[in-house]
Amino acid sequence: MKLKKRIVFLILSVLLVLTALTGCTTKNAEESQTTAQTSDQSSNQSSDQPSVPPAPLYDENKQYTVKILYPWGQDNFDKIFSEEFKSKIPNITIELVEGAAQLTPLQELNANGIVPDLIWSSFGLEPLQELEMIEPLDDLVQAYSFDLTKLDPSAVSYSRNLDSEGRLLGLPIGGTTLTLWYNKEVFDKFGQPYPTDHMTWDDIYTIAAKMTREHDGVMYRGLELGNGFTAKEALIPLWQKGVSLSNAETGEVLVETEPAVRETFELLKKFFSIPNLYNTDPEARNRMQFYENTVAMTVSYPGMMNWMSGGNADVIKDIEAAPIPVWSGEDRAAFVAPHHWVINSFSKEKDAAFRVLQEYYSDWYLKAFARSGGTPASMDPDVLAEFGKETPMLQGKNIPVFFKYPKADPPQQISKWDIYVNAVLEGSIAKFAESEMNIPEFLRTVKEEAEIKIKEAKAMK
Repeated sequence: MKLKKRIVFLILSVLLVLTALTGCTTKNAEESQTTAQTSDQSSNQSSDQPSVPPAPLYDENKQYTVKILYPWGQDNFDKIFSEEFKSKIPNITIELVEGAAQLTPLQELNANGIVPDLIWSSFGLEPLQELEMIEPLDDLVQAYSFDLTKLDPSAVSYSRNLDSEGRLLGLPIGGTTLTLWYNKEVFDKFGQPYPTDHMTWDDIYTIAAKMTREHDGVMYRGLELGNGFTAKEALIPLWQKGVSLSNAETGEVLVETEPAVRETFELLKKFFSIPNLYNTDPEARNRMQFYENTVAMTVSYPGMMNWMSGGNADVIKDIEAAPIPVWSGEDRAAFVAPHHWVINSFSKEKDAAFRVLQEYYSDWYLKAFARSGGTPASMDPDVLAEFGKETPMLQGKNIPVFFKYPKADPPQQISKWDIYVNAVLEGSIAKFAESEMNIPEFLRTVKEEAEIKIKEAKAMK
């Protein structure tokens, strides 16, 4: 009997809706339709319109404690969160939780009930993603009117492209820039003009070929990318292409089918074909010979001046910078994945943690960071103009060339499997340099080795 009543009720409901659609409405049908419309409107608003972020909850008159996971010790932590920094947010007490944002340390923190609110992520976001410890920042950015446009767009895109839904998983801690460093003394020995703007990798090849030879009993080399030209820096030309090396969904290794990979190794083959450019001495390859004044050019970071000099400006007096070499027709700097600030999804002080981030990205702090020689994750010309002003080893150097070109965009979808492919590529450069350099055969070997690593990684999930 009850079943029959339910069937009758359903039939009547359908008839009422049909009647309403044809304009033959009764009072009850109108009420039913009104209810349906209200329900539909509510549903449409939730599905078709962006969600309204929660109102800002941060209260300047309330006291907060924000715990920050940071891996490099109290002294470095205090340099970042100086007394001046803390004075800008006096109602927030900042505490260090020393540790790395890696899987095992994070699991130990969670097991002990320690909940950092803000996380310095310099080991990739995958461990935090696996443990569901990432609070997407889109709502907080909107609620507090945070201006993302002042940050490096490639770094912001990278954060979004790590997420399958395109959410902002973190904010870039700093930028990374690369430049062509050259030794004027070596260029003068060979009577060669100094590098200039808009030089391509082919231009650099031509210069390197001319300057790789013996002079006054000393063997000079025209170019070095990383230690002995076999470190990961040898892949800098590939970093300028902004491509994935694996399928983000399946883990399929793409080194054989991605044109940028073949182009990069064709370029490396040209360099390694220059007689004596590649140093076959394994001991020599463990160090950067550019530091020894026997190499004309290298591509590296601004911090190279501090590494080379050891605090002695005379050591680097003949070292100068030019813009990073580019692919023909592509004036793009190399994209280097940034480290991130991440807000812990389990934090109870998300708004206060975001207030700390607001101060970190304030103009005064970014400028101070730039003056100290830190590369800011900023595209603000006023911030970049401050770069290196208080860094003794950068005084008199051609600072503007660090920021000459925009960075390459990251892949549209970041593949977590790329780290395994990169590891094989980086570890195989010496083998490539010392082989017959058959590129298809080399890339096939890389693919096979990377597939094994990815298969092992999947088995551990």
